[in-house]
Amino acid sequence: MNFAAKITPSDFIAPSASDDALMACPVCHHETLTHGSDALICAGCSMTFQIDRGIVDFRHVDEKYRAGELRVDDEFEAPDPDALVEKKGAADVMVQRLSDRVRRLKTEFGHLNLLDVGMFMAEGGGMKPFFKPIEKDVDLYVGIDPSPHEMFTDAERPDNIRLMRSYGEYLPLRGNQFNFVVSIASMDHLFDADRCLREIRRVMTPGGVFYTQLNNDGAWFKRMFPAAADRRREAASEWHNYFWTLSQYQELLKDHGFEILDKSCYRYNPMFDNSKIAASLPLPLQSGMSRIMDRIGDIALPGLGGNFAIACRLPG
Repeated sequence: MNFAAKITPSDFIAPSASDDALMACPVCHHETLTHGSDALICAGCSMTFQIDRGIVDFRHVDEKYRAGELRVDDEFEAPDPDALVEKKGAADVMVQRLSDRVRRLKTEFGHLNLLDVGMFMAEGGGMKPFFKPIEKDVDLYVGIDPSPHEMFTDAERPDNIRLMRSYGEYLPLRGNQFNFVVSIASMDHLFDADRCLREIRRVMTPGGVFYTQLNNDGAWFKRMFPAAADRRREAASEWHNYFWTLSQYQELLKDHGFEILDKSCYRYNPMFDNSKIAASLPLPLQSGMSRIMDRIGDIALPGLGGNFAIACRLPG
């Protein structure tokens, strides 16, 4: 396996043979996509998908559906991963939760195929920096995101990393092939959460795990200061179609047949997370203080942190 595969328009104008066994039409799920000079064409519904820098663009698959009541915009800016201490907290929660689960899944299945729905905080190599501790255990990583501001550019990427520009509601992938699906701060940007979860179920292996982290609309400080929370929601509605509480999102997962494995909240002190004083501290100290606050908060105010993490399993 070549772990320094340079992807450029000149030498990689179409997906490789290994991608042919991975992809399916996001509209009709037909598994035969024929190669053109700079596009893929579905043999089932004749839809054409453009290729740029080796990345297939599956975004424009259903303009009528996407132009519905909920706002959809391809051009949102990816957030600066260094802008908030919250991002460091999210990374710590991610690393703590994932490492043990990844090892158990790899032992159970003998492999780990990871689908990342929404490449939030991705680097040029195509993976999030806090995936590094589990990277050695990942046999296949597929990153899906609609935004042209994400890292769909020429970059040094391992052979086992595939990036595709699409929506969670239209996964351009064959079914029953991922035993681990992750979505970080993305499920609130969807234009149809039910459709996305049906797609995630379709591509997951029975017994696979789906892990989500999201902003918690039921946080204690939003309940204590409802007027301020309303102002924040109004401002955030430019880029968010959903505002989830932990209980609402948990019920959504259950409605789609997922079994809840575990859940937790973090970011109990938003003033610390967003303060310049906190940002001036060394990252290990920021992280340690955040973890202490979160442990106290999870005991005193369970389910009411600023963010939540939840893991669920697709029944075998």
